[in-house]
Amino acid sequence: MKRFRSFLNFKVSIVLIAIAFVLYINHTDLLFAKETKHEPLLLSHRGAHPDYVLTSDEINGCSEIQLANTEPASIENTIPAIRAAYEAGAAIVEVDLQQTRDGNFVAFRDWNLDCRTNGTGPIWDYTTEELKQLDIGYGYQLEGDNTYPFRGDGVGLIPTLEEILNNFPEERLLLHIQSRSTSDGERLANILESLSTEQLQTLIVTGSHATITYINERFPSVQIMTKEEYQEFSTPTGRSGWSTFRSFD
Repeated sequence: MKRFRSFLNFKVSIVLIAIAFVLYINHTDLLFAKETKHEPLLLSHRGAHPDYVLTSDEINGCSEIQLANTEPASIENTIPAIRAAYEAGAAIVEVDLQQTRDGNFVAFRDWNLDCRTNGTGPIWDYTTEELKQLDIGYGYQLEGDNTYPFRGDGVGLIPTLEEILNNFPEERLLLHIQSRSTSDGERLANILESLSTEQLQTLIVTGSHATITYINERFPSVQIMTKEEYQEFSTPTGRSGWSTFRSFD
């Protein structure tokens, strides 16, 4: 009886090891990296912009705005920043999108205008034209200094999604829908339906579950990414070969 139990335990252990091995093979690309010969894809976060002094907390709807340096001299989520990222070798550029009062999407990180701009209050209280009048470089302060190197340079630079798509019709873009309006999916779909099949295939959309589900149903050729997948892809685990992120190929 003891021998039988030992044998049974041994078989169970072998089965568990086999299951673990299969799961590992199914989720990692480490074993096949040399065979595929794919070059790493560089994803630029908000385009090419100076490094931030990272903070642990987001205050009043604002994230890192203190600069560690001033190079490259472009403001995040703008046409110049996106163009500079591609010129530097980025395969994909991520842009943050917020919804405006008149139903457009503009590229901007925070829902609150107070920290980065000379405007005040929620971005959704402003029309697209009103946002175009703001200086989006107003709030960036250089670390250890009392200077604001981009102040005055950001007037009129906040781009609409249509402007981004028109400027980069063949480039890969990761559209990060930051707002949580129930109309996000429908309004985004109204913009996407004017694009060609080829341009739709260059896009990846991430945001709320409702938004990406709606886009996936309307435009199956547009890749989608859940927030969990986006967070996993952005963490060190993604660099170790573990990722549930959909293929860019």
